[in-house]
Amino acid sequence: MKFNHFLISVALILMCLPTRAQVVLTGSADGDVKWSQVETPHFKIIYPRGLDSLSRVYGNALERAYLPVSHSTGFVPGQMYKAKTPVVLHSGYAYANASVMMAPRRMQFYTIPDAYTPTPELWEPATAMHEMRHLSQLQFPYAKYFKPFKWLSGDLVAASLSMIYPGLHLLEGDAVVAETAYSQGGRGRSGEFLNYYMSAFDQGDWRNWHAWRWGSYRHYAPDHYALGYMTVAGTRVFYDDPLFMKEYLQGVVDHPLRLFHMQKQIKKASGMKFKDAFSDIQHRFHDQWAADAAAKYIMKEEKMFPTDPWFLEYGAPVITDSGTYITRRGLREPCSLWYAPEGGKLKRVSAFAAVTSNIASDEKRMYWSEHTGDVRWPLRATSRIRYMDIGEKRFHTITTKSRFYNPVPDENRENAVLAVEYPIEGGCRIVRVSTLGKDRVSVVCNAPSGLQFADVVNIGDNVYASGVSEEGFGIYLVSDGTPKVVLKPAKASIRGLGVDYDGLIFASDRTGVPEIYEFDTKEGQLYQLSSTRYGAMEPSFKGDTLCYLTLTRDGYEAYKSTDYKRIPVEFSDVYKHYVADELTRQEKELGGFPIPEGETTFSEVKPYGKLAHLFRFHSWAPLYYKIDDLAEASFEGIYYNAAIGATVLFQNDLETAYGAAGYAFYPGGDNSHEKHGGYFQFTYTGLYPIITAEVNLNARNSYQYYRRLYQSSAMSLASVGVAYLDQPSISADITMYVPFKFSSGGWTRGITPTVKYSISNDRYSKQIPVLSIDAGMSGSSVPLFTGVQDGDNVYMQILEASVRGYTMRPTASSQTYPRLGIGAEIGYRARVSLTEFYSSAMYGYLYGYLPGIVRQQGLRLSALYQHLFTENGAVGENYAKLRPRGFETSSVDAFMASYCKDQMKFTADYSIPFYLGDISVFSPLLYIKNFELRPHFDYTMMSYGNSLGDGGLLSVGGEFRVHCGNFLWIPLDTQIGLTFSWNGGKSYGTLENMGYTMHRTYVGGVFSIDL
Repeated sequence: MKFNHFLISVALILMCLPTRAQVVLTGSADGDVKWSQVETPHFKIIYPRGLDSLSRVYGNALERAYLPVSHSTGFVPGQMYKAKTPVVLHSGYAYANASVMMAPRRMQFYTIPDAYTPTPELWEPATAMHEMRHLSQLQFPYAKYFKPFKWLSGDLVAASLSMIYPGLHLLEGDAVVAETAYSQGGRGRSGEFLNYYMSAFDQGDWRNWHAWRWGSYRHYAPDHYALGYMTVAGTRVFYDDPLFMKEYLQGVVDHPLRLFHMQKQIKKASGMKFKDAFSDIQHRFHDQWAADAAAKYIMKEEKMFPTDPWFLEYGAPVITDSGTYITRRGLREPCSLWYAPEGGKLKRVSAFAAVTSNIASDEKRMYWSEHTGDVRWPLRATSRIRYMDIGEKRFHTITTKSRFYNPVPDENRENAVLAVEYPIEGGCRIVRVSTLGKDRVSVVCNAPSGLQFADVVNIGDNVYASGVSEEGFGIYLVSDGTPKVVLKPAKASIRGLGVDYDGLIFASDRTGVPEIYEFDTKEGQLYQLSSTRYGAMEPSFKGDTLCYLTLTRDGYEAYKSTDYKRIPVEFSDVYKHYVADELTRQEKELGGFPIPEGETTFSEVKPYGKLAHLFRFHSWAPLYYKIDDLAEASFEGIYYNAAIGATVLFQNDLETAYGAAGYAFYPGGDNSHEKHGGYFQFTYTGLYPIITAEVNLNARNSYQYYRRLYQSSAMSLASVGVAYLDQPSISADITMYVPFKFSSGGWTRGITPTVKYSISNDRYSKQIPVLSIDAGMSGSSVPLFTGVQDGDNVYMQILEASVRGYTMRPTASSQTYPRLGIGAEIGYRARVSLTEFYSSAMYGYLYGYLPGIVRQQGLRLSALYQHLFTENGAVGENYAKLRPRGFETSSVDAFMASYCKDQMKFTADYSIPFYLGDISVFSPLLYIKNFELRPHFDYTMMSYGNSLGDGGLLSVGGEFRVHCGNFLWIPLDTQIGLTFSWNGGKSYGTLENMGYTMHRTYVGGVFSIDL
């Protein structure tokens, strides 16, 4: 490969990164929802019609945070562009999240509060601060030397620059710094946020920065939020560099071609090499944690289950009379439910959903809430209450179309549970739900404005709930419909609220790490029970034994202890986080405080028309390329498919419409004449079927296909020819499909019916001139014309239809394949009006996954059958390509289409990942996580006559892959390697004797980027 080809290819990938991400990162809005819009001084807020109060909550929160959180970045949000930033509020989703996205520039909020891991800050203002910091950071791609890219490419290059220069680790870490500095409850003050580093450092796990950033195949690594916070906050506080992010971004803007900006900035602040400075930051955090641990009593504790060789996260243990139920997930296994009888070993019970509440139980059943997506709409979801009868493996669903969280059995009402509900219109309430019928609900207590309920329990007739307000987490008595404070709120977490013998029990990070507390509801006194080095969470009692989870280097492990003490404490006596408090002090000195109070100015509410906002052109490039070809193309393919021209990209704010258009100029087209070409692609997801359409105006002229029939007394021979027409080729296709999803209970399930229609202005003449060759055999030099078989001249059209269904387990991070799964597909393809000339085809495809010898290994099997209706069509034409992998030549496809009306291919692939260490020596160019051997076997059966087994081709070989965390600064998982196949089979010699190009061996490259 020529080096200039390589550079152009990499540049195209960088330009197209945000284009691929814009479709993948979130999901299209519910097509049934009608929308409104309202404007504030800096934002255009788009929200479901009727939720005006919700738009005002987010509008106020964003405007209040607009200026303060930008003081230490050097950029004011909106400084580099005049248009107001669109803010889309998605109220129908059942999982809390938010994002700032480029290409096109917009903010998105999933407005439901965090139901499972809430912080002591209300969701709306805390999220607004975090996302406003992102909006401030993302001004740099439009400044100074980068400014011409805005004119040349719109948001396209800017989006790529944000991924490559600061990357997610700095962007998210710095945003956590902002939310921590500007509040008393941000993640930097959480006892769980950096908890894994605390344990890892204690046990000598001092990895370099690249190993923490790109993760590990074998060892767990916290996400980019935690690493970014430790890097940015550590530099700012330990080296007194409060303007670290401003100086970093300014360095990028002033010197865009300089490499290693972060390393240089940290070296400047610390006076040390980057490697030494990051090591120093790790040790300074560790020294603080070690000093805290040395100053307190550490109680004796015992593991409930043996440590697994691989990282595992256990869920809250459920103690029953017969044994213990517990969920677990890890690097080599997805989430599942396990059971250990009294004194026995853990045994797997069943698969379990990944996003659930803790399990609550009574004597007969275990209850939980489970996040479940809609059958069709990605951003319409529910949180269902489910249960399992103790001793059984069958799951049952109580509610289906609601958003109930954290259910617990109601002690005073048989066949009822208490839960927290987050309605779509906002707010929250405590509800009582009958277990006998679907969605039989009564309201126990509505939360007033400014209070978010989290967990609920009852003791006798009293119902208690934990909740978050502006003052922090507290506990409330809600039995009579009006919340009454029983534990005054403080800026500390309350997690896993439950009931013990004397009152309420929960975990809180009041002391800097999570510990177990008991609140005596009669005395009104709070007691601290546990005292651990790394924290204790998700408490429960088994007799006098306290059971809980502790995060260690090996994962969230289940522990038990009888060495706990009952020490009275004040909930308001909250740990002072040195680093977080220093960040707050720095921001105050920079003038960022206080965040202003009061209402902002809102415009008149107007309807938001979907049709009027269908096309939002956000990016362009002075180069022609079909974006959707990128995922499959090699570097050579990318280079040679590019052309002189232009490409524009569009996507609406609701993500229901997106596409691209391109114009190409070819100096040497057909017959060396210059040509103009182009394409238009459009996808719309706002209807129940997803519709994609594409129109292509190609560089070649359109074709006219024609036939000739040569006859003699002994034989008849038909031929097909092609001629250029004096008009450009125009083709179009439209595809409709419905991606039905039925996932639940830890299984991914779906059915996708698809119909595709294609047409072009290429024509096929059914008229057949008949020529006699008898005269030619008698000495004449030319065949004689004897007549014409009449027929129409029709446009080339193709109709395809298929249905695919699948059910499988999720894939753990160390696995290539799921351990269990099966899928099937059937399809049909025909050339409309030409089936008498071209064979139509049908196929059936079956594939599945089986466990390997060890958990991270896996076996994939498949069988693909195709039947060509050659008895009706004169020309065979494959729909699916069934040649074995090693036969990298289209001549084999031509042979199979011409002679084999029945074809069947079997494949087997066995994945063998292996680990040789986290190889960061090439970082940041390349970071190697692990390697993989993948032996494969393909065998294709073919029919020459009446039997499917008349012929056959096989290939045996394997692949060697290097799994990388990044590639040339591109922060995406990459695979590089080689594939080898030895080719054979009883038809190999037959094809070779017929003149087909055949090779006994094949060696090729493997390269893929997870876009």
